[in-house]
Amino acid sequence: MRIAFIGSGHWAPIKFAESISSDIYIVRYEHHNTLLKYLSVLKAFFFSFKMPKYDIYLIDGDISLFIAVVKKIFLREKCKIIVRVNNALFSRYGLSRYKIVLAKFLTRRIDGVISVSPLIDEDVKKSGIPSRIVYSFLKDTSFFKIKPDFENENILGIGTTVNMRTGTDILVDAFKLAKQKDENIGKLFVLGHKFVIKNLIEKNENEDIEFTGYRNPKDYMKKCSVFVHPARFEPGPNTVIEAMAAGLVPIVSNKTGHKYIVEKIDRKLVVNSLNPADYAYTILYLLKDKKELEKLSTKCKDIAKEYTKEKQTEKFRTAFFDLLREIS
Repeated sequence: MRIAFIGSGHWAPIKFAESISSDIYIVRYEHHNTLLKYLSVLKAFFFSFKMPKYDIYLIDGDISLFIAVVKKIFLREKCKIIVRVNNALFSRYGLSRYKIVLAKFLTRRIDGVISVSPLIDEDVKKSGIPSRIVYSFLKDTSFFKIKPDFENENILGIGTTVNMRTGTDILVDAFKLAKQKDENIGKLFVLGHKFVIKNLIEKNENEDIEFTGYRNPKDYMKKCSVFVHPARFEPGPNTVIEAMAAGLVPIVSNKTGHKYIVEKIDRKLVVNSLNPADYAYTILYLLKDKKELEKLSTKCKDIAKEYTKEKQTEKFRTAFFDLLREIS
């Protein structure tokens, strides 16, 4: 049985692919320019004809799935396609009409799915495609060495997107509401590319809110004690595990894939709305008792230890071959 992995080069799926002894193919998709997008698709189409035949294709990313589907349909290869889903392929969140049509076409050719979180798996289950769930892992264990700052009551947010998918606007409004209630709250640091939230920065940047740009999160985790991620849709953000490993107590939305991990700390840390006032309330709830916050911080570090490369890679290997037996 010959297995091939086709992906974009992200470190986690590559490690997973190595655990099942597959041949690895890296295919880049240039999405920052319209012309380059079409050229990427064209290159992928021709690459599918050049690539050797395999029995199983493990896929990470839409362009990689496109290659496997071309081989299955146009080249009539008798193969199985297993996709690691870490995007809106099944939920269709934020996709344009033509992308929804394309997603429906591609997903009909999938034989099995490994979801990065139960949030993703809920949508996969609706399709009837067999699936398993395997979270990603903490790549850099030096996060465990970080000691949070419990005195200055600073808040951290990581990740910015054009369509506010990560909820940066909700985070900013929540912080402002919490600050109105308690002036002792420190600063909000928002890490991520500034050009995608230019309007938000112009309206909100002041001495209490710092939009840092793309920076090393470790430098800011040392200054904070709470991590807030009010995402509108986020399949499996590794930043949540990194923050927990650093001892920051996370507050996340119920549309964050890692909410199931956060619930292990305290169910109150998962907010079932996108209302900034609800996040402000939870921030104030955490910061009112430093001893309790420190206990939760220790618990965060302990839970984060469950998501190491070794443990998650073994889980992936088990899930992959279990899924393969089901679809064979």
